[in-house]
Amino acid sequence: MEDVRLNQLVEIEYQGEDGVEYLPSRVEGINEENIHLAVPIRKGQLVPIHIDQKIKVCFTTENNSYAFIANVLGRKREPVPVLIVSKPDKIVKIQRRSYVRIPVSIPVFYRAIPDGQDYEPGQTVDISAGGTLFLSKSKLEPGQKLELELNLPNRPKIICQAEVKRYIPPEVSGAGNYKIAVEFKDISENQRDQIFNFIFEKQREWIKKGLLDVKRR
Repeated sequence: MEDVRLNQLVEIEYQGEDGVEYLPSRVEGINEENIHLAVPIRKGQLVPIHIDQKIKVCFTTENNSYAFIANVLGRKREPVPVLIVSKPDKIVKIQRRSYVRIPVSIPVFYRAIPDGQDYEPGQTVDISAGGTLFLSKSKLEPGQKLELELNLPNRPKIICQAEVKRYIPPEVSGAGNYKIAVEFKDISENQRDQIFNFIFEKQREWIKKGLLDVKRR
């Protein structure tokens, strides 16, 4: 059975206004009695998870996803806001869920497979560890398979396959280009973790710059 480790990327299950959400966090510390988890962010604010509340923590390894239930024992604000939670009595294997998505503009290149020859440029509108929405001059039909190249800042280039799930025409999107929603396929867990870590760090960066409103609780 897998166990959590320092700097492990995790998600905390949160009951939001629109249903259950999975918000990114990270293991910031581990000792003999408890685990320190970075406080997750929802809609630009630290999520108000209270002492004595039970939370579900999910994490993924190369082949499987796992979850455990923990009690929130306390909170600390420095050097980063963390929840102090109990170590789990047991960790169970789970089905993979949907991924948290953030709005961000990064370069993307794509080509149709198996017939595409040259890469065409695009720009992401948003991204998650499960897929992306990007701008394209070309209309791409649902079901079309793509080879995708993502250029996340300060990270190795990610090349993977993707499948078009839907498109939004320019007259509807108002962006002057098609918006293409794709799901990543044939992507390694290491590549997926790179995207997940990018999302986590981007949210923390926005807080430090004051672009997200962090309320003291």
